[in-house]
Amino acid sequence: MNLAETTPPRYRPPAPVPSGNLGTFLKVLLSRDANLLTALPRRVFDVLMGERVIGDRRLYIINHPETAREVMVERAANYPKAAVFVDALSPLVGDGVFVANGSSWRRQRDMIRPAMSGIALSRAYPHMGAAVADCVARVAAQARAGKPFALDAELSHVTADVVFRTIFSEPIEAEEAMTVFEAFARFQVLSDQLAPWKLLYSGRPPTPPQAAGFRAACAAIRGTLGRMVDRRLASGAAAGRDIADALIGATDPETGRAFTREELVDQIAVFFLAGHETTASMLTWALVILANLPGATARIRAEADALGQGEPSLEALQAGLPYTKRVLREVLRLYPPVGFLVRSPLAPDKVRRWTLQPGDLVVVSPWVIHRHRGFWKDPDLFDPDRFLPERAADIPKDAYIPFGLGPRICPGAAFATVESTLLLARLMGNFDITPVSPASIQPSARLTIRPNGTVLCQARARG
Repeated sequence: MNLAETTPPRYRPPAPVPSGNLGTFLKVLLSRDANLLTALPRRVFDVLMGERVIGDRRLYIINHPETAREVMVERAANYPKAAVFVDALSPLVGDGVFVANGSSWRRQRDMIRPAMSGIALSRAYPHMGAAVADCVARVAAQARAGKPFALDAELSHVTADVVFRTIFSEPIEAEEAMTVFEAFARFQVLSDQLAPWKLLYSGRPPTPPQAAGFRAACAAIRGTLGRMVDRRLASGAAAGRDIADALIGATDPETGRAFTREELVDQIAVFFLAGHETTASMLTWALVILANLPGATARIRAEADALGQGEPSLEALQAGLPYTKRVLREVLRLYPPVGFLVRSPLAPDKVRRWTLQPGDLVVVSPWVIHRHRGFWKDPDLFDPDRFLPERAADIPKDAYIPFGLGPRICPGAAFATVESTLLLARLMGNFDITPVSPASIQPSARLTIRPNGTVLCQARARG
């Protein structure tokens, strides 16, 4: 059998069909429980840059890759993260580097740079392998039990475990993992800071006190991280041991000041958020898609089987599994972890034919750019082989930005690629994983592009 011929040529993974009219767009904006993906009009996937007056603010969407680079890279200093985005995450990550702007961001970036260099893949890879082995054992137990399990929760567990082991050199306990997963799910649902209706207001929209459940979710996550920070502070840091020690030992290059305890929790919350939620979401989508594509599954399994049952070396993983890696690239194209990068200019700026003013919202959307009809052939269809070298040459520069763009691009892209490749190969190599209700699975845009509900699955061990 030629595996390359078994992949169905035209498969459209779950995604809203663009509404095509302004009425639907406004209806979704005015809803208090809205999914921004369903509000996007059809025309947004054709224009290079567009303007919309919404309420008392102007919103600009930039789809042209060269224009996006001008704003996000060449003029990045004039385009900090918008207040609506900062407010959404600050209850969880404080003033951590992911949401900080200006001098605060530059100071933190310089302080954590040595810690980031500590995420050497050669040092992190054994932690990944151990966490993945534990994940395979848990899924095997679910397969033996024959009962449905929450795929998204399991993937959140294993990716959180990888992050914890990499930061703290110790695994996350099952109870802690479930606490964090459930708290983060509540955080996304209960946070209204990125609700579409808030686009109606310029500056910081009127915000009622956050619900008790939202505050409790943030406290649960920060409490788990804080307890681990406290244990490390009490035991003392050791140079070169792991990221936690590197952060504890980090100092401001200008003042020599170290991070406070709360600042340490902020930074580790950023590492945790960026390192676990995005990878878990990507893998969830990959497994949901592959359940519909036996040909693609066969190709991945052929590559996984070639690795053998033992722990593959980092070098073997990086050199092999080319189709598996293309599948993950295509999943990231269709479901970029952060669907909307929101900025606001500090000073007036001419962009194409418009003059942008402070208070305007500027949106560079990986979700839209990755599905733009001008940059991609059949943009809504799943086609991993579009990333074959001979075809990838036709993709415009910066039309593929799953990890962002500019000085604030995600620094953990290589880490996430290795982790997700290992996990997908191991899970597909050992199990058939089938969603219980595939028709109900749709993407929802909150802080990340994640499924709209729990993804219940059945697992069956491969013979």
